[in-house]
Amino acid sequence: SKYITVVSLSAIGMILLFAFNLVVTMILCGTEGMDAVYLRATVDGITESSLILNVFSQYCLEMIGVIAYGTMAFAISSFAKSTAVAVAAGIMSAMGGSLVAQILAQFRQDWGRYLIFSNTSLSSIYNGESFYPNQSITFALVTIGIYVVIFFMTAYDGFTRREV
Repeated sequence: SKYITVVSLSAIGMILLFAFNLVVTMILCGTEGMDAVYLRATVDGITESSLILNVFSQYCLEMIGVIAYGTMAFAISSFAKSTAVAVAAGIMSAMGGSLVAQILAQFRQDWGRYLIFSNTSLSSIYNGESFYPNQSITFALVTIGIYVVIFFMTAYDGFTRREV
């Protein structure tokens, strides 16, 4: 129930953040151009989509990374006696993980692409701005999925060993 609460609140928070962003943008820039077309260059050519739908899809892609980090914090909390330790570890990994992935990419350490930190920024990968060349959304989703399964197995092990 704690995990479902974390995921639900994260999703609600991202939706509210998107709505707030939309309202502030409308206040500051006006509603003119809200039906603008977003153009994206791909290998197959140029694709077009709605600007608002593109921004919403970017939020949804980032939500997957938030869920991955929440799952990691959930797994850590199953072993840690203190909730503060689990929260701090989750925040530190979210903040420092991207830095670690970037440093490994700068030193051309290709094995860094298999770390969860290299795959949580799905919007960057979707836009072709990944730290590692030729990294795809499919690869990132599979990698995140494997890590989430490992985190769930770790959490299950921690909860079954805990004395109540």
